[in-house]
Amino acid sequence: MNNFKKHFVVGDTHGNIDFSKIYNWKPEDKDEKILFQLGDWGAIFHNPSNNKDYLKDQKLLKQWIKHSKRCNFTLCVIPGNHENYGIIDKLPIIDKWGGKVQLLEVYHHYTKVKLGEIFLLMRGEIYIIDGIKYFVMGGANSVDRNNRIENVDWWSRELPNYAETNNAYNNFKKHNMKVDVMLTHTCNADTVYNCLSYKVGVGTYGSSPNLDKIDDSLTRFFNQLSKDVDFKQWHFGHVHYDGIITHLEDDRYYESHYNGFPKE
Repeated sequence: MNNFKKHFVVGDTHGNIDFSKIYNWKPEDKDEKILFQLGDWGAIFHNPSNNKDYLKDQKLLKQWIKHSKRCNFTLCVIPGNHENYGIIDKLPIIDKWGGKVQLLEVYHHYTKVKLGEIFLLMRGEIYIIDGIKYFVMGGANSVDRNNRIENVDWWSRELPNYAETNNAYNNFKKHNMKVDVMLTHTCNADTVYNCLSYKVGVGTYGSSPNLDKIDDSLTRFFNQLSKDVDFKQWHFGHVHYDGIITHLEDDRYYESHYNGFPKE
């Protein structure tokens, strides 16, 4: 079992688009680390039938493995909404850190030599890593889905189903509704609204947040979790904003991650 000296989180990487935050990351130490990528990873995105772009994804996976070895980190991905769930849902499931994870083994495309492993953390699971309890729930609502093609660049599995949210509550009950850290792709509606309110010109959201686009089954589910669960920190991506969010009625720590290097 790994004993990681340092735990890091990093925001959306969108395939190659924002991979520079990993490529240019040069930690000064060689301590063993765990890196939680908070979704919209984008390294599993194109279907094999799209041979050219699929091969680019394969090359990117090799880059992730290369940099994980250079920086000495184990990569754990919390899938977001811009991921190919047609491929992800077929990955094998194993037991790790007290929960279920999906195992992605990365091989050289031509020689078939195994290069390394990446772990995709599953919805509703709780993991205990170095004594820290992490709750994970990936997925989010794509506000631009009407401009996308289902099973090509958009997947309906982007949002958790009932079994996955039920799994979350069952696991919380096993842990007396208490964890140390929440790791998700999006966050509860109030926090997402606050993030977007701090921004000017938020792409498809516009300069003034549209509550209808923020309110969905997952952000509502997270609203309930924020009331029911005792936690210390909540880290998320999705909204393309870097900052710590506070609520007047809530002294807990919410942080949105996007542009920066992995943060401890």
